[in-house]
Amino acid sequence: YQVCPTASPSSTEKAHHYLWRFWTRFPKDGHMAVFDRTWYGRVMVERIEGFCTEEEWHRAYQEINDMEAHLVHSGAVVLKFWLHIDKDEQERRFNDRMKNPEKQWKITDEDWRNRDKWDAYETAVNEMIQKMMKIIKKIKTTIKTKSNVDHGGNQNDKRRSKTKLSSFRD
Repeated sequence: YQVCPTASPSSTEKAHHYLWRFWTRFPKDGHMAVFDRTWYGRVMVERIEGFCTEEEWHRAYQEINDMEAHLVHSGAVVLKFWLHIDKDEQERRFNDRMKNPEKQWKITDEDWRNRDKWDAYETAVNEMIQKMMKIIKKIKTTIKTKSNVDHGGNQNDKRRSKTKLSSFRD
């Protein structure tokens, strides 16, 4: 399998439809890819940060649903996982990173600034999950979703969450 990290779009990627950068990285038949981050960025980060218009992020739900349906109808198995931590755990992790010279590079002023938008992100997440479920029902659960890996709600215990995720079975 290959892991496909997803950072801010490059200038080449920005010159195309926002889903283009994902299409170009989908694996060939019989292979597997793990996307670290998601094409749902349009309805999350881009929405909250104002990187797209309201019309664009509303339209993105249908575009994403169409893309996922196309993948499934083409024979792909799509597994989606949503992992979240609570606000206190995020603050603890941020502070730990600030104290650790080997991890300080992982935290930026933007991370702290985005914490102030927690409620807006939470609203966007809840809407995203609701709309994501529509496509799952539409194509008869061929897309498998596991939104709470440890069945307890959040994933504050990073090691346990990663272990549960890695042992997920279809």
